[in-house]
Amino acid sequence: MYKQTSRILHDVNFWGLLCIVVLTAIPFGTVDPIPESLFEASVFVLTILWLIDGILTGLFWVRENRLLLPLFALVCFAFLQSITLWRTVGGSILAGVYLNRSLSLDPFETWRFGLKLLAMTLAMGLLFRYTSSAVRLQILVYVVIGVALASALFGILRSEIPPRVFGSAWFRLNTESSYGQFENRNHFAFLMEMAIGLLLGLTILNRRNGVRFLILLCLGSIVWVALLLTHSRGGLLGLTLEASFFFFIRYRFAMQPDGRRPRTRARRLSTIAVTTSIIVVAVFASIFWIGGDVTISRIESTPTEFSADTTGRPRVLRPQIWIATTKLVKSSPVFGVGFAAYSIAISQYLNSSGDWTPQQAHNDYLELAASGGVVGVLICVWFFVIFLKLALERLRNISQFHRAMRYGALAGLFAVAVHSFFDFGLHITVNGLICILLVVIATKTVSNVGHSALSTS
Repeated sequence: MYKQTSRILHDVNFWGLLCIVVLTAIPFGTVDPIPESLFEASVFVLTILWLIDGILTGLFWVRENRLLLPLFALVCFAFLQSITLWRTVGGSILAGVYLNRSLSLDPFETWRFGLKLLAMTLAMGLLFRYTSSAVRLQILVYVVIGVALASALFGILRSEIPPRVFGSAWFRLNTESSYGQFENRNHFAFLMEMAIGLLLGLTILNRRNGVRFLILLCLGSIVWVALLLTHSRGGLLGLTLEASFFFFIRYRFAMQPDGRRPRTRARRLSTIAVTTSIIVVAVFASIFWIGGDVTISRIESTPTEFSADTTGRPRVLRPQIWIATTKLVKSSPVFGVGFAAYSIAISQYLNSSGDWTPQQAHNDYLELAASGGVVGVLICVWFFVIFLKLALERLRNISQFHRAMRYGALAGLFAVAVHSFFDFGLHITVNGLICILLVVIATKTVSNVGHSALSTS
C-alpha cells in the first residue's frame, strides 16, 4: 500500500507542478498579488505531499538538492531583513515615539519576496525529486517549448487584431510597451529566449529526420518571429549571443560515440567561427525583414538613452538609474536595503523630478547588490559555483539526447544572464519558473532509457 501511495504522490507532484507552470503564464505572467498567492499556496500544498512521500519512502535528498542550499540561505536572509531587529526614537524631541526598525526599508515587501523565493526554491526541489526518468526530462523540455510557443502565437495574433476586440478585460495589454500576455515586451522576450535554446537543441538532434526537422524548424521560426516583433533590443542581443553560445559549447564539448573527445581542435574552432558569423548575419537579416522600421529605429535610438536629452522632455536615463543604484549600494554595502525595497530606497538618490520613480534598477546585478549587499551577492555566487560544477559534470554524458537538451538549457540561461544587464524579466513569476526548469534540465541526472521520441532516427 505504501508503494502505491508513493506512486500516486509521485505523479501528483510532478504533473501538479507542471500544471502550475502552465497556468502562471496566463494572468500577465502572474504579477498581481492574488495570482502570486495562489501560486505560492499551490507549491506549499505540493511540498506537504512531498514530505509525506519522503516519510513513506525514506527518500528526501537527491544530489542536485545542493543547489537548494544557497537558495534557502537567501530566503532566510530575506526574512532576516524583514523582521524588527531594534527600536529607535522618532518624532520631535519632546514627543518622541519608538519606531520599529529592520534591515529592509520596506519590510512587508521583503517578506513577500522571501515567501515567493521560498515557493520557487521548493518548486525546484520538487522538480529535482520527481524528474526521475528521461521521459520526464523530455516532458520538461516540451513544457518550456509549449508555454513559449502558445505565448508566441498569442502575441503574434494580438498584434494583428485591433485592441477593441479583446475588450476592457485586456486594457492592461493595450499599451505600446506590452506584447503577448505581458505588460512589458522585454519580459516576453525573456520567455522566448529561454525556449529558443531548447528548440535549437532539438532541431540539431533531429537534423537527419526530415519530418521532425521541418516541424521543429517551423516551431522555432514562430518563436523567433515573436521575439523579433517585440522590438526588444535586449532580446535581440540575447538572441544573437544565445545562438552563438549554443554552438560554442556544442563544439567545445563535442564527443565521439565512444565518449572520446575529437582531436581536430582547429577544425572545431573554425566551425565555431563560421557558425557564429552565419548566426549574426541571420539575426541582422531577420531584423530588417521582420522587425522592420520600428526595430531599426529603436536600435538607432539606443545612444540617446546614454546621453543628455536634447528635446527638453524630462526623463530618467538608464545611466542615471545605474549611478544612483551604485550610490545606494555604497549606503548599505553589507546587508543591503532589503529585497523588493528598491523603489523606496532609490528615491533619495535619484532626482526624477517627481514624474516617475523606477521600481527596478533595469540591471538585476546592480539591484542584487543594492538589495542584498555583500551577503546577498556571496550567496548568489555560491549558487552559481554549484550550478556551474553540476552543469559541466552533466555535459560529459555521452548520450546525444542529454547533451542536446543541456546545450539548449545552458544557452537559454546564458541569454537570460545577458539580458538581465538591461532588464528585470526574472521578476515575473512565469519567467522565474521557466528559468528553474532550464536549471533542472541542465543539471538533473536521469536514466538514459525512454527518450526515443527526441532521438535521431
